[in-house]
Amino acid sequence: MAQSSEQQFLTLPSEAATIERQRDPFPWFRERHADAPIRYDPRRRTWDVFGYDEVQRVLGDPERFTSEGSMATGGDLDIIGISMINADPPRHTRLRSMVEPYFQPNAVSDLGSEIERTANDLLDEAGREMDLVEEFAYPLPVLIIAELLGIPTEDRAQFREWSIELVGDTDVADPTRVDTTRAEEIEGELGIYFTELIEKKKSNPGDDLLTTLLEEDLSEWELLGFCALLLVAGNITTTNLITNAVRSFDEYGGHTPIRENLQPAIRETIRYRSPVQVVARYATGDTTIAGETIDAGDHVHVWLGAANHDPSVFESPAGFRLDRHGSHVGFGHGVHYCLGAHLARLEARVAIATLYDRYPDLEVVGEDHSPVTSSFLHGLRSLPLRLE
Repeated sequence: MAQSSEQQFLTLPSEAATIERQRDPFPWFRERHADAPIRYDPRRRTWDVFGYDEVQRVLGDPERFTSEGSMATGGDLDIIGISMINADPPRHTRLRSMVEPYFQPNAVSDLGSEIERTANDLLDEAGREMDLVEEFAYPLPVLIIAELLGIPTEDRAQFREWSIELVGDTDVADPTRVDTTRAEEIEGELGIYFTELIEKKKSNPGDDLLTTLLEEDLSEWELLGFCALLLVAGNITTTNLITNAVRSFDEYGGHTPIRENLQPAIRETIRYRSPVQVVARYATGDTTIAGETIDAGDHVHVWLGAANHDPSVFESPAGFRLDRHGSHVGFGHGVHYCLGAHLARLEARVAIATLYDRYPDLEVVGEDHSPVTSSFLHGLRSLPLRLE
């Protein structure tokens, strides 16, 4: 297959870029699995990998499928582009080892009371109805990651706006292109902000992750990359996880079994409505997957959401089941398995438990809610709830 000579960003296949498919991708997943586990899209010059086994193979082999440049915007101040999400071992291993201890279960469990307090504070401000996304699912993880990093309270509103815009919607009118102009601008703003904050932390250290990272052997760019990556990965995934969970629970019907089985319900949400639908890689050499030859330099889109609906692995995958068996890839696979998976699950579990404990009879208002049209996320822009 002809190789691309230029760096590409994540783009959507045209048939997956409609509003309806963004809201409900399951029919498209069924079509893809009925067709083939992998295909080449000449319009986007990209391989799409849908099968569960094939997705695990690509993600589990960083030597053949590199992350270098896979999520870079290409801007002059692409601080996320130089973060560990775009790195392979051994650099990725070195960077991840510096922060991984702070995201292990025993470390994040101490945040449970802070998450519950934050959830209750947000719900105290709600009326009889609220927008779950705007008033709860967005602000909660932003406030938690800001607390973890040591972001001043007065800056957290701006912090949230950056996180929302940085993963902004793709243009569904032309899904083969993604305008990264605003993302590049925000990365510049983030670079300035964190550079100033780092200087303040040097002279006035705090009990936070950013202060701890200053003691590590990191270049200024690597430190900025950590900050920007944690801003995005530390909240936007959880936002969509909380939203997708409440949406899925409402469709499932009956809140009592959900509240009694919250941990498996959240696990099934991650499989059923994976917050991150797709990640990108580049082939480092010629290789064959499912009978298709991928050339060195080819761009590869790895569809986590489709793999989690592979009928050869998950029985009746379009159904939401609390007794589901099988390991999902909603948090990825291999060396890039989501660093914040434990924190995301804890945030979702505590936040949703708090929400349902206070409002056991809450109801979703309306139908056909507007989806997030990001090229790699799955969620809703808004989800109105009637609380009383």
